Amino acid sequence: MDAALFAEIHIDLFHFYEKSFFNLWKAPVQYLLLAVCRVSRFTSDMAAFLSGQGNVPETLEYCRNVGSFLDKVNPDLYEIRDELRAFLKWKQEILWTRKQIEANMLRIARYYELQGDLSKALGYYQEAGDTDAIRQILIQNAQQHPGIGQYEALRPYYEALPPESIRNSPVLMAAMSMLYSLTLRIEESETWYSELKTFTLRCTENRSLNLEARTWLAYLEICLPHHAGKGLIRILREIHKLSLNENIVIPEMSVTGNCPSLLNGNLDFCEWTKNDGQIARFLQKPIESIPGRNGRGLINVALAESGFECGTLSPYEVVTRLNNGYAAACHGGSIEIAFAAQSVLIRQHLSEGQLPTARQLLLQFEEKVKTEGANHLLPNLTALSVWLALYTSDTDCIPDFLAAAPNIHRSFYVPDHYRYMVMMRCLIVNEAYSEALNLAGYLFHYIEQYKRTYLHIELETLKAIALHRTGQPEWQQVFENALRIAGQYHLIRIISMEGAAVLPLLNTLPGKTYDFRQEVLRHTRKMALTYPEYMKRHKQVSVELTARETEVLALLCAGKTTDEICSVCGISYNGLKKHNRSIYAKLGVSSRAEAERTALRLGLIHR
Repeated sequence: MDAALFAEIHIDLFHFYEKSFFNLWKAPVQYLLLAVCRVSRFTSDMAAFLSGQGNVPETLEYCRNVGSFLDKVNPDLYEIRDELRAFLKWKQEILWTRKQIEANMLRIARYYELQGDLSKALGYYQEAGDTDAIRQILIQNAQQHPGIGQYEALRPYYEALPPESIRNSPVLMAAMSMLYSLTLRIEESETWYSELKTFTLRCTENRSLNLEARTWLAYLEICLPHHAGKGLIRILREIHKLSLNENIVIPEMSVTGNCPSLLNGNLDFCEWTKNDGQIARFLQKPIESIPGRNGRGLINVALAESGFECGTLSPYEVVTRLNNGYAAACHGGSIEIAFAAQSVLIRQHLSEGQLPTARQLLLQFEEKVKTEGANHLLPNLTALSVWLALYTSDTDCIPDFLAAAPNIHRSFYVPDHYRYMVMMRCLIVNEAYSEALNLAGYLFHYIEQYKRTYLHIELETLKAIALHRTGQPEWQQVFENALRIAGQYHLIRIISMEGAAVLPLLNTLPGKTYDFRQEVLRHTRKMALTYPEYMKRHKQVSVELTARETEVLALLCAGKTTDEICSVCGISYNGLKKHNRSIYAKLGVSSRAEAERTALRLGLIHR
């Protein structure tokens, strides 16, 4: 055992665990604890998988009751205390051979792989030195579209691959190009895109490998986020012809990017709203066939959303097309297209003042997502639910949503863009205007580089609301810009759906009026009258913490352990408990998780 590990274990505890290991714990208990000691938390199912033992729940309860060696986080989630874990890892290294320890780590990796937690699986495969398993998982992940594939979580492992190893694999070159495009690293994305293009030119003798490379190249030409749909009509025609002549099957792609929209999904399709009917008529076959099952219902949903956003289709026509598209997506299609259809339907009912119907549709789709195990849709589905709640000034869901939201200051990931926009609304409701405008600054770089017209209009509208509420005159220029861009595409609903939040801006906006602005104003007034509580200012509660309490709260919210907080602050365990009680009382909470959510909402901490 090294010196650092010895330092973690108090000498008295060390002797206590040593004595307990031989006197209190029977052989099956010893083996079970050694089998799980390299994970921080585990379920009884995982413990059984790692140890190969039966009666695991009874054994775990025995460990809890005899000496309180385990903590129970929830009914079937256990946690070994840090000091005991350190002891058990040391004991494992004494009693087990290196081969046994590696086999244990491989079992842990396999368990996480089966559970779909590929990041943790790769970590343990790496510890066990199984590079073949790591490569295979990365290839399998790359064969899934970004809505399902875990590109961001696996990024360190992709970047750790030797460049030559990537250059020999078309799927890995495509994965690297996609990964960098999803994380705003356009130059690196284009580098791997060019590598793949070069590979197709030089790899002509091996027909199957050349076909694979051209298939992935065609996939990137359509799906790379930063390509912004450049020449997409031409590309669709060429790829459709290629697929007919050479039987190329394009890998599954996501049109929506898991977003509740097609216009504002994986790519921005606002440009198509100008000629949506003609595009659908002349490109129906490639549009429906190239995305595979994601093409079922796509045309109907896309035309319905375009007609809803532009106000060019009647409510009856919108609903009819959406129901037809939803039915097609549910029968042999994809749940992602069904999500887009249901979400536009929710917005249509909302715009007609039918909030109970909109809520019912959301609840029904939530049940469908859970039944089908489509967990990749849950983050954006939750965001849609929060946005819907704002129409009744229901702010209870905001703290949980903000606490779980992605941290744009740490890293930007393109598929999170829908959640970022709902975050902006929540921050404005919380009167955290500086934070909202700061978020807008980060988002603008993405919007500008990736030509996201829909997001640009939405962002400028929300920015204008934040600036207007803080009395900054720049709101007028920002809002005029939003109206100007929206007018080019006749996109009414992006602005009018903000209802009561944006109506004061429209009412006080000087200058000449014109038909488009009058139409926006008419729809906005209707929304404001129907939902006067939408994005209503949420009054902050004043909480005064001492300097020490502020320090402790920041460490609590940073996920530091009890021992780490005591060490940093130079206080005893009892002293920390006293501070915690005071902090919880002032915030009106009863747990660390609640304290973090409330502190985030009140602006006491920043993520």
